[in-house]
Amino acid sequence: MVYFDAPTDAPVRFTPQDLVGACNERDVWNVLFDEGALRPEFFDLSSGFAGDIVQKLVNYGIRVGAVVPDVTAYSEAFRDFAREATDPVPSDSSGTVPKRLRGSRDPDRARPVRSAAQK
Repeated sequence: MVYFDAPTDAPVRFTPQDLVGACNERDVWNVLFDEGALRPEFFDLSSGFAGDIVQKLVNYGIRVGAVVPDVTAYSEAFRDFAREATDPVPSDSSGTVPKRLRGSRDPDRARPVRSAAQK
């Protein structure tokens, strides 16, 4: 699976529009965030930022993953959000994940695509 590894050391964190553009430019349909790559307001669900970013990416068929080692460090609302987000992807009656939910255009390739800030 090819994925875009969002940089953690960028001076300005990505907006949802930046991420969609970066994925389109690289023909990558999966984004992986490390905890440090996310703005602090992502973890404060009342800001709306987490919902905006996830909804924008999902609308464009981009799968999202995040590595957050300790979700208990955040609010109960964020823990609920993380728990819901880690539920298995729904499948159809045959047990196959619908193509529209797979996200990756080439699941056999497994390599990160780095942003310009990481090169």
